[in-house]
Amino acid sequence: MKHTTKTLSIATPLLALLCLMPSSLRTPSAPQPAAAESYTVDLVHSTLLFKVNHLGISNAYGRFNKFSGDIEWAPEDLGATSVSFEVDASSVDSNHEGRDDHLRGPDFFSVKEFPTWSFTSKEVKSLGEDRYSVTGEITVRGKTQELSFEMGKTGEGESERFGKKVGFEAMFTVKRSEFGMSYATPGIGDEVHVTLSIEANLAKD
Repeated sequence: MKHTTKTLSIATPLLALLCLMPSSLRTPSAPQPAAAESYTVDLVHSTLLFKVNHLGISNAYGRFNKFSGDIEWAPEDLGATSVSFEVDASSVDSNHEGRDDHLRGPDFFSVKEFPTWSFTSKEVKSLGEDRYSVTGEITVRGKTQELSFEMGKTGEGESERFGKKVGFEAMFTVKRSEFGMSYATPGIGDEVHVTLSIEANLAKD
């Protein structure tokens, strides 16, 4: 019984000392990853371009003038990072009104039936030096395919006038025939090369 009393008399001051110690001197806990920040695409400063070969002679270019996107950005915890985009297929612009009308029709985009296209990421991995591998699902004309591409962070900044911004750029290739658009192949190339340049704004609370 005396032994127990002696043990408690020694332990009590030690416990009190631990409570009084600054937290910086205690055993550090595992750092908690920063929460993801939510960004939305700034359409005015973003671009969605495509390129397709014509007759094996030249490349024809076009763009989509209306699209939107959301980015959950957590560079220290890529498991919490995600990207999603939606494209207004009727906003296609190839600098030729007749061709654009044809692209909106059933031979190509069939926009009356499928007005929007989408992409949603499933996994984002670091490739080092602000480069990332993004894997997800793209849906065009009601058909969904897995899509992987490399995305680079082009910059970030914050100012009183513009708020907090981040920029990304990605390039990838899809085969239009996989989405039910085989019209005029091979005269019009099957492979469509896409460039996506994004400037995104930190979402307001």
